[in-house]
Amino acid sequence: MIPTKTTMEIRRNGGIMVTFRGNRVLFDPTSKPTIKPDIIAISHAHRDHYSISVLRYLKGTPVLISRPTLELIFPRGIPKWLNYVEVYPGAEVEIGSLRIKAEEAGHIVGSLQFIIEDDPRVVFTGDFNPESRIILAPARVVKSDILIIESTYGALPYLFPDRSRLYRRLLEIVKRLLESEGSVIIGARSPGTAQEIVALLSSSRLGATIYADERIYEHSIIHAKYDRIGLLIRRFELDKPHDIVVTRLGYSTRLSGRYSVVTCTGWMAQSSDEKALPLSSHADLRGLMQYVKLSNPSEVITVYGFAREFARILRDLGFNARSL
Repeated sequence: MIPTKTTMEIRRNGGIMVTFRGNRVLFDPTSKPTIKPDIIAISHAHRDHYSISVLRYLKGTPVLISRPTLELIFPRGIPKWLNYVEVYPGAEVEIGSLRIKAEEAGHIVGSLQFIIEDDPRVVFTGDFNPESRIILAPARVVKSDILIIESTYGALPYLFPDRSRLYRRLLEIVKRLLESEGSVIIGARSPGTAQEIVALLSSSRLGATIYADERIYEHSIIHAKYDRIGLLIRRFELDKPHDIVVTRLGYSTRLSGRYSVVTCTGWMAQSSDEKALPLSSHADLRGLMQYVKLSNPSEVITVYGFAREFARILRDLGFNARSL
């Protein structure tokens, strides 16, 4: 639990719970909180940032969420028990005595940052990406008094190469493998990096057909409703000939004995394997530090991933930073 210098309290309780002026806002709930929140805010549709069972347990509580996130979490239809409030970048809602604004996070389709517009001004980044990419708008840096920032890659050596360089490397590897072996598997997280790869391949001159596993195919169809992604991909069927197959990371590992596999994730920043690229939908350490500097908060609270390490780095730079 972190009591701030104001009357605000920020702690882990089912997610990241902010208590202010008698209101409790629960960001990205993944387990049942001990106290019922007044508002829930879901930043994006990765499963480590929401729980359907928790949302059902807290049914009736207003849930701030984007339309793409709703469709990704509930692809078969939004349940009637969900009391959702649809928001989008730039939207502002009033619930009780609180004003909460949403801004672009640039992580995956539908991802949002949330701002409690009060004194102090609190920003919850969720997972974000500040880079210009072939998909999505980059995260907008929001000025803050208290900044709650993700720290997934908040440590050395997580400094990623320039995006254009990673794109060139990926296309070169894919071209070479297509010429030498006739097919290639690319493993990436979905939604997010997998759709970025589909968009990159679709805009390339490789002339190959792009296939995807069922989950990535479904995610890509939803993504394409809100952001350009390129050519319609085809569903992957095992034991049939393919050119390029984009799969989830776990599935690509299982196929590695039969195909050449290219792995795309930020965790590959330390890898010496030429077929392992640190292409990620997250900010790297440099991007995280830049966000903090531009946001210019009086307090920084680091969450997720390398939270302790990132808070230590920020303190060394003179920021009032603590991990949660």
